[in-house]
Amino acid sequence: MVAQQRGSHIGYIYPAGGQVGTTFEVTVGGQNLMGATNAYVSGTGVQAIVLPYEPVISGKEATELRERLQELRKKGKDLATIKELMEIRKKLIAFEKRRRTPALADSIPVQITIAPNAMPGNRELRLGMFNALSNPLVFQVGQLTEFREPEQKLDDETPFAAQFKDAKYGKQKPGGTNTTVIPIVLPATVNGQIMPGEVDRYRFNARQGQQLVVDVSARELIPYLADAVPGWFQAKV
Repeated sequence: MVAQQRGSHIGYIYPAGGQVGTTFEVTVGGQNLMGATNAYVSGTGVQAIVLPYEPVISGKEATELRERLQELRKKGKDLATIKELMEIRKKLIAFEKRRRTPALADSIPVQITIAPNAMPGNRELRLGMFNALSNPLVFQVGQLTEFREPEQKLDDETPFAAQFKDAKYGKQKPGGTNTTVIPIVLPATVNGQIMPGEVDRYRFNARQGQQLVVDVSARELIPYLADAVPGWFQAKV
């Protein structure tokens, strides 16, 4: 096996697993991941493919996009203008995230296909760079139906989004709260991410007197990153 590329580090995988017999997309985030061409999952029965992605913009490009953003704000609300505004905001938010939180700056889309006969349990996922492999991170193969928290709107994705917000195109919700309630059917695996001040809501049916078991995986999935998210996530049920 080729040694890990210096400075290339996976910090998280979201969602951190999937159900046997399904194909889905995950985001692999971390540091110095741009240039990844392949993805590998240990064991058999799981295929991973790196999907096309855009590189993070440079400082000069960010300045040019901010100027373009100001020009667009003076225009009307036609669909083409709104679409370009959203694309620019997305790129600027990614740029700010990379600048302020280098350890989680890069994100790579990966398509995962899990065979119906794949053995459940913990695996390891790595990204392949030129002549090197990234560090491994836990990826779980499960048997339960998977649910994921609703996609956040662009303005809720990071604390940096507010500076690119224009009142013409809607109001920002306080605290990153997601107002959508996800219905889930038990037993299930629920995938989520906790951001500062964020609230996610789920609803399921239960019977009076029924006993439910809730198992939270936090430290098992995400290692400690002192320069990105100080401290461990303390999950309480």
